[in-house]
Amino acid sequence: MIEDTEDRRQFYRIQDKISLNYRVVQATDIEREISKTNRRQRELSELRNAVHAIDARFEVINMKLSQDSPLIAEALNLFHLKIALHERMLGIDDYDEQVFSEAKEVNISASGVAFKAQTPLNDGTYLKMELITYPEHQYIPVYARVVLCKPLENSNTAGYHIAVEFKGISDADEERIINHIFKKQAQEIKSGKQLQETDQADHAEEQYSVG
Repeated sequence: MIEDTEDRRQFYRIQDKISLNYRVVQATDIEREISKTNRRQRELSELRNAVHAIDARFEVINMKLSQDSPLIAEALNLFHLKIALHERMLGIDDYDEQVFSEAKEVNISASGVAFKAQTPLNDGTYLKMELITYPEHQYIPVYARVVLCKPLENSNTAGYHIAVEFKGISDADEERIINHIFKKQAQEIKSGKQLQETDQADHAEEQYSVG
């Protein structure tokens, strides 16, 4: 039953606005690139865990120093803040270099994404894609294969409707997409209920006024 639940949630789809970049890659490179991506994800996870452990120990030491040696504690706090600011600066530099396009309308699930593009792509083409979801600003790299490409219908502008299925994505990034979809669905349900309650209140007020 758990597997059935996992399979079903793979196909929950929403209309969303995300930033999306992609480039064509050779199919023979996919497995190697997926392996590299997964290895980087594991290494990054290990580094984050190590940083959290250091931060936890730092807090304990800092609390004691704040009582016994406040000046030393302040110096350590400033040094800690300086490191954090340098990390943010490096992150901003890396982010700027990627030059992501403006957010565009897509249909997305944990198994793939459909979007509009000006240039066609042949069915079976493999892509290296980089996604950014909002408002979390989560960067999600994936490998995908084109499963559909057709001219846009009933549109005043030229272009193509492209659908891809994800062929290489880390477990952590897949979970991020699923959580993002669930949050969006919850927001839509909440907004729909609020709108319905507002309409009902307005209708009741009109009836009261008429009466």
